[in-house]
Amino acid sequence: MKKATFFLLVVLMLTSSSCAKADTLVKSKFVFNSVRTVEDINNRLKTEDSLYLFKNGRISFLGKGMRAPAFSPGGKTIACTSSKAIVLIDEQGTQKERVQFDLYPGHVEWSPDGKKLLYCIPSVPGSIRLALEEYNLLTKKRRLVKDDDDISTSFYKYSPSGEKIMFVATHLDTDQSLRQEGVYIYDLKSELLSKVRHYGVSLMWFPDSKHIAYFTNTNEEGNQINDKFGAIFKMNTDTGKVTKLRDLNMIPFEGIKLSKDGKYFYLGKSDNKGGKVIVLWPVDDPTKEIPVTESVKVGIGYSQDYNPDWWQGE
Repeated sequence: MKKATFFLLVVLMLTSSSCAKADTLVKSKFVFNSVRTVEDINNRLKTEDSLYLFKNGRISFLGKGMRAPAFSPGGKTIACTSSKAIVLIDEQGTQKERVQFDLYPGHVEWSPDGKKLLYCIPSVPGSIRLALEEYNLLTKKRRLVKDDDDISTSFYKYSPSGEKIMFVATHLDTDQSLRQEGVYIYDLKSELLSKVRHYGVSLMWFPDSKHIAYFTNTNEEGNQINDKFGAIFKMNTDTGKVTKLRDLNMIPFEGIKLSKDGKYFYLGKSDNKGGKVIVLWPVDDPTKEIPVTESVKVGIGYSQDYNPDWWQGE
């Protein structure tokens, strides 16, 4: 165990409007990949990323060879990709289930009811075309959700209602080059597929399952939005209304996530001294940044925290 920063707990408790709200924030926890020791450096060089848990103000090591973690809706289980498998572990790093594949699955998303896992996987061996699949944790069966001959899927997300899946479709040209085709929403009941816009990545749902967030530096006419790194936008998928929420001063290579309550963006980003830390960006305050972790010295450099997932408590 290693002592961690208390920035998150202290700052959020001070800004909470009630004791009940503060108590909920204290119960929150993060799971993330990180390079915090020399051994972690060696693990990452071997693509065996180290996994850590931040809970009750302390950081603990969960294991290696697990990437892109995601808490179950109840917060008791963590899903990760591990080579040609998806593994489910508990907060001690003990494996509870392993789903084996012939190919490498992409990052995992939980259905809101905790009964299914959503992931992408190559349509055929050696292909860069990625199809969407679901794995039913009760029946132990896989189901193809979406697979088109010349479309690859990424940045997929279940809506909080569990009725829709949003994803980015990328067109695979005959020369095997990729170009973004659009942001789509797939209705799981009606099987209706709707294109909501052309440009946007790091897709996020707001709690109402109607508004989404994304970042891009390209407007719908194909022009650059600003001379920096683009911005985060909010969109009403019913009306098409778009609102800019925050300009970006860096490229979020591992993407951006939105908290379950829809009040904070969070991600891993540089701390301007060589390290990488997890930070929160309040949705309603584009100037504010709240650090969750702090970097520590590792060899000749500093720790690197990335791929965070936040469970906010019940």
